[in-house]
Amino acid sequence: MNTVIKKTASALLGLTLLIPAVPTFAASDVANYENANQAISQTRISIPAEVVGLDRYIERQDDGTLYLNAETVVKAGYNENAIKGIISHLKDINEGVLEGRYTTDKNLNINTVGTSSNSITASGGVTKMVNHWYGWELYLNANDTARLQNDLSNASWLAGIPGIDAALPYVSFGLSTYERAINAAAQGGRGIIIVQNNNWQNPDLPIFAVLAQ
Repeated sequence: MNTVIKKTASALLGLTLLIPAVPTFAASDVANYENANQAISQTRISIPAEVVGLDRYIERQDDGTLYLNAETVVKAGYNENAIKGIISHLKDINEGVLEGRYTTDKNLNINTVGTSSNSITASGGVTKMVNHWYGWELYLNANDTARLQNDLSNASWLAGIPGIDAALPYVSFGLSTYERAINAAAQGGRGIIIVQNNNWQNPDLPIFAVLAQ
């Protein structure tokens, strides 16, 4: 089994829709969806608490790749599973850097090559991909959310979003997990944000949250 298949299989097993402190909602329950996302948005699009300050231990190499010294950060008191999760994510990013798809800078910003602006603005938000040293967010505007709702089984067009390369295997093989949130957002004329942060208890399995734009 090749690396991509292993990665996508693991990702599929670990996909979870996070709606903290709010009951699971029906596809038509847009009000609950928006209430849930108000709660999530305050905590999810940020550096996870378990790895705050970890960037101090990430070294940018001359070729632009990013490396974390696991032994040093364990001694600094960081959770070993969280460290493994960050190392796995940086490995994906580094592949893109070496292949010329991403660039990095001294502040650990990760940029997509060949795009001065990688967002498409429409009613209900923007479509863009944002990569960080600790994870990523995929934004889909209302038009693209509706497009996704119409055919979850055929989302190959997502590959055309600049910067999605590292995240695409995880997103593509787990879209059915997001169906309720996608339906609720589309019915409300809203865009969505799919947020990836690692599950620190099992760093091989990403956790996803679906937020409203």
